Amino acid sequence: MTGVPPDILDAEKVRELLEQFDGLKPAKSVDASAKDLSIYGLESAEATVAATYENGETLKLLIGDRERVSGNHYFRLDGESAVYLMFSGQAERLLSKREDWINRLVTPYCRAANALGAVLDIEFTRPDGGIAIRSCANPSDEMKRAMLSFGAVTHLVEGPVLHELDRTNAIPVFESLFGIEASEIVAYGLDEAGMAAYGFDRPDMIVSFGMKNGDLPDTPIEQWALRAVDEGSGTALISTGNGVVYRVPRPAFLDVRYEELASRWFFSPLIADLKALVIDADGETYAYELSGTASELLVSKNGRALDPARFREFYSLTVSAASDGEYLGLSAPAGEPALTVRYVYRDEAKPDDVLSLYPTGGRTLVASANGAAEFAIREKFASAVRAAVAALDAGEPIAQTW
Repeated sequence: MTGVPPDILDAEKVRELLEQFDGLKPAKSVDASAKDLSIYGLESAEATVAATYENGETLKLLIGDRERVSGNHYFRLDGESAVYLMFSGQAERLLSKREDWINRLVTPYCRAANALGAVLDIEFTRPDGGIAIRSCANPSDEMKRAMLSFGAVTHLVEGPVLHELDRTNAIPVFESLFGIEASEIVAYGLDEAGMAAYGFDRPDMIVSFGMKNGDLPDTPIEQWALRAVDEGSGTALISTGNGVVYRVPRPAFLDVRYEELASRWFFSPLIADLKALVIDADGETYAYELSGTASELLVSKNGRALDPARFREFYSLTVSAASDGEYLGLSAPAGEPALTVRYVYRDEAKPDDVLSLYPTGGRTLVASANGAAEFAIREKFASAVRAAVAALDAGEPIAQTW
């Protein structure tokens, strides 16, 4: 199509357009020999359409006014005076503006089981900073070791330390990357200067991500980069780098926040991946040695065997450590920790994970995960762990909630 790059055309619309010339028939014959074509808007036609077939034959149509009752359009063949009605859908295709032929589907619909499985590595970049998320699909050895901190995990959020991705909060963000449909084609065929006029030289958000849009092993991986300019009225301008400016309903990814994507749970390793669990509290150290398998776990403390079932209850409490939702930024806690939980792994190349909780003088503690204090946790967790340590030694019931 003249003036519209072929890679941005709506292929389905083009197919429908071409198919309507295969045996084109009028909706109705109006006037077999019209004397006054101006009555039908055909003296100076609204549009002229010329079609050339593969056999060399040509067809030239002149389209006039809309008939008020049916909504169909008057038309005639070039060089003839007979007037017909063309079905409105066919006429509207022929009367479309150039931008109407541009595909309004900015990104494809998700064809994978869910958006979490379709999005690989992804980065959200704002003028004031960014968020990087790494996919755990096909992990390297280094990534496999990082994943041990969180058990079964799909993505890791990079920050001062790694966090498991909060899937509940991530799903609507990831879903908003798929099936973006434009309400308007604002401009097309733009170069960098033209895009800059719409603010794309300083966008409010750039989202760069790998997309594996399907569940089959041979599904190709595509690389996408979306630039977004927030218009502040429920809409945004989007560009994919193809010189087109799309106006779309404001997508959820514009509101993405690091503290909402980082899981509230600090560490949740599988018990079978640990060599030891070490608790430091009130000046005492409690070290629990682990061996065996997940189904036949062996646990000891100071050489004394412990009941694996009771230890699992205790362990469930330790991995329930979760922030209270308050994001502190990156803080520097003072003094000594009130409680420290250390996870020691069987894989000796995997560094220990250490959660240290520092008093604040209130009902919360500052939680430092591997040296990065970003979130707070309720003091009740530390009290529950202290009580559980004593209960485990005394053979008393272990409370797993706090």
